[in-house]
Amino acid sequence: MRSTVRGPGVWWYVVRMALKELGGEWPVSIALCLAVTAVAAPLLVLGGLHNGVIGGILGGLRDDPGARLIRLQATGSARFGPDWFAEVGAWPEVGFLSPATRWAATQVEVFDPSGHREARASLLPTAPGDPILAPEAPPIRATKEVAISADLARALDVAEGGGVLVEVTRKLNGLGQSVAVPLTVVSVAPAANFARNGIFLSLDLLEQIENYKDGFGAPLLGVDGKQAPPRTHYPDFRLYARSVDTVMGLMERLGAAPYSLSLQAETGRIGFAMALDRNLGLVIAAVGGLGVFGLFGGVAAIQWSMAARRRRTIAILGLIGYRRGNLIALPVIQASALGLLGTLGSLGGAFAIQGLINRRLGETLFAAHGGVPCDISLSLALAAFAAILLISVVPALGIGVHYSTLEPANEIRET
Repeated sequence: MRSTVRGPGVWWYVVRMALKELGGEWPVSIALCLAVTAVAAPLLVLGGLHNGVIGGILGGLRDDPGARLIRLQATGSARFGPDWFAEVGAWPEVGFLSPATRWAATQVEVFDPSGHREARASLLPTAPGDPILAPEAPPIRATKEVAISADLARALDVAEGGGVLVEVTRKLNGLGQSVAVPLTVVSVAPAANFARNGIFLSLDLLEQIENYKDGFGAPLLGVDGKQAPPRTHYPDFRLYARSVDTVMGLMERLGAAPYSLSLQAETGRIGFAMALDRNLGLVIAAVGGLGVFGLFGGVAAIQWSMAARRRRTIAILGLIGYRRGNLIALPVIQASALGLLGTLGSLGGAFAIQGLINRRLGETLFAAHGGVPCDISLSLALAAFAAILLISVVPALGIGVHYSTLEPANEIRET
């Protein structure tokens, strides 16, 4: 019976021997590392372009509340009551929903407190969770507190904590009338979220403004008169999907019976981005699959030829008592070392190309968006490392199992 070589020093010796053999066959080792780099580096760059270009487009969509806005194509014919708002507002696809008054009732003239600056603006009902307003914006607590758009703040030279004067006009019995309503600005919406003049106010105040224009009294505006009839429905709404991924489904749901609403949204823009993401992902997967298949075959062939040249060494190790696990570990250790070197070469080459792409294109196409055209993320780099290690170790494991079963006497006799 053959004795076996045991002890912690055995594994250290196997590691040293494996690495020394790699050094002795450095041309083959370099060729294997270059083969890994030639396949993996371009795939990493493709993945980085997908993250940068498509990620930038999708990121811009997700950051833009306007991409999630769903509007009625024509107002006036539909009627939406409290039950409708309660039902639709509870849907998981809905991110924000608020009743709205007629469009004509929301157009007003706005002045700065001195009355020297004037702008025309739209009045929009708001509530907690309004996607147009910044998450950290102070809440609107009082009836005459409002938020305004960045464009309106710039036109009137008004900042947070300041005030604006809204002029509401009407014709009653053939006579023109108007009332000036002072409002306190508690926040300014980010410029990227709303690109026109707008005032975001409570629904109560907006209803009073519509009542005033319809010839009724409006206590919040300081105007006495006939009381408006109780409001049982609204002609319009402000609706934002929870995400760009739910816009299409939400439009289909509202467009089908029993709602049958005619709606419009940024479906073309969203569909283009989603299709581009899907198609480019498919191309990368196909190219990556071919590359991985070819690399696996090449790595396996090179490893097999390296192992075939040291059949006698493996046989002698088995003869002098090295265990089967030691013999299997020999090619696995070499494959792991070459896989690590190949990963480092691939990442180095990919990051160099990424830097070149970002320098050439980042200042032109992506400067306005604050992104980069190529983004090799940490997760992508770790995935590449895991894939290269797997491609390197799997054939080496099979080769090690095969050669560990060699009969030492036969190998030494044939040599």
